Amino acid sequence: MKNILGINLIELKNAPVFAKIAILIYWVASLQYLYVTIGGIFPDKIIREPISTSTIPVVVIIWIEAILFAFGALKLFLAFKLSTRKNWARIAVLILSTLLAVFLVQGVINTVIIGPLHFFTLLKGTYGLFAEVAAAFLLLLPKSRGWFAPKRASA
Repeated sequence: MKNILGINLIELKNAPVFAKIAILIYWVASLQYLYVTIGGIFPDKIIREPISTSTIPVVVIIWIEAILFAFGALKLFLAFKLSTRKNWARIAVLILSTLLAVFLVQGVINTVIIGPLHFFTLLKGTYGLFAEVAAAFLLLLPKSRGWFAPKRASA
């Protein structure tokens, strides 16, 4: 197998099943996040509303979209580095997924307490976040951890 864009396909083929699943889930979640972000930048239909209903300045919306796009690019970069077996990328994904899980739990609690939304309605809109947390959990398993950080021979 050839080395395409720095990904050693033979090494990835020999990866534990849980590591392969975690990498695949993180790739899909990252691409889904970026797709949703780009969909926010370039909507399919332009909705024309009266100017008086707009309360957020356009500059703020552009900055928010730029930050979200940069976050999506970071997630794609981490997915690529996970594919190249970088342990620091695994740790960064774990930290990022932990932060997302904290915000997700807080959002679920606030939504259930404040609003009448059911848990499954919330799950429908945030399945990518749940997938990232599941991928991080799979990266914590001993076989996955051992594949990313192999034991080094003592001198």
